[in-house]
Amino acid sequence: MPKKDFFQRTVWQNQKQILVNEILQVGKGIPSIQEIITARVVVKVLDQEAFQNKTLIQGVNNITILYFANTHSHPIQTLRAQMDFDYSIPIPDTQPDYLVKTELLVENLQLDLINPLTIETRILFKLLTSITTPVEDLNSQEILFPPHHSKRTKNFFWTSAHYLN
Repeated sequence: MPKKDFFQRTVWQNQKQILVNEILQVGKGIPSIQEIITARVVVKVLDQEAFQNKTLIQGVNNITILYFANTHSHPIQTLRAQMDFDYSIPIPDTQPDYLVKTELLVENLQLDLINPLTIETRILFKLLTSITTPVEDLNSQEILFPPHHSKRTKNFFWTSAHYLN
């Protein structure tokens, strides 16, 4: 049996903003917070999977906070926290064999000191998602590529391709 070539066809693309709220508690043995100096968040997508009529994205936010502590011996301290998240996107006609590609971009990180042992975090993400499906036999199909943008002429045009043996 001859080997079949597999290609992907994008069936859905979207971008949206997601707001993740979380309360962080300073643990025992860690100096309490007097003032937050700066913070950084790194997001990692752990799993992305298509289901019937929806897509599930799971990941983790790693937050590092540099702060002035209520102690004289070591006034500058670092607090690290990890927050898991999962997000479901309803997408009609999605099938379990579809491929999901996501990209999360941190747009804003806001920290509010509620008391010396509690921080409220708000992280605003831009979620870019595309759903693709495998296309097996292109011998009899015409594939229409999206419009291309030419930087020199600023023209949009459609191109088509045929798969020939």
